[in-house]
Amino acid sequence: MNDWDVTVEADTEAIAARFPEGGFVLHGSSGGHADHKLTFAAGRIELIARFAFFVPGGVVRIPTLVTRTWNGIPVGSPSAWAAAYAILADQERDDRRRARADALFAWLARHGADGGRALLLAQPLPEEIAARLRAIRPVPDRA
Repeated sequence: MNDWDVTVEADTEAIAARFPEGGFVLHGSSGGHADHKLTFAAGRIELIARFAFFVPGGVVRIPTLVTRTWNGIPVGSPSAWAAAYAILADQERDDRRRARADALFAWLARHGADGGRALLLAQPLPEEIAARLRAIRPVPDRA
């Protein structure tokens, strides 16, 4: 693990107001990212506000969903992260992220897709990623 990415469904202004001024760096959308983030160097943490990517068909918003807990820690949607890693791998031609996407898609094939699947399929996903999500059976969310 290189850092912790935490996604939140809030505006950067609302997030920034909760932290001391100068304790973070605010980043706007850039490259393939359609979102904004605050980075905290001390903990190598990124708070990503409304996680999203620019894709050929528009903007794909990656939903912030808690699908289960592990040792008391909320765990995000494997469906959402599979799509996010696949988009990043395509944009950056990144084999490491491709391997992460493939591992998550394999896990989803074994266990079923959470509610993030339907939210993602309603967006302009690249067809290859949409096809991979459609091929996975949905299961009820487990909170």
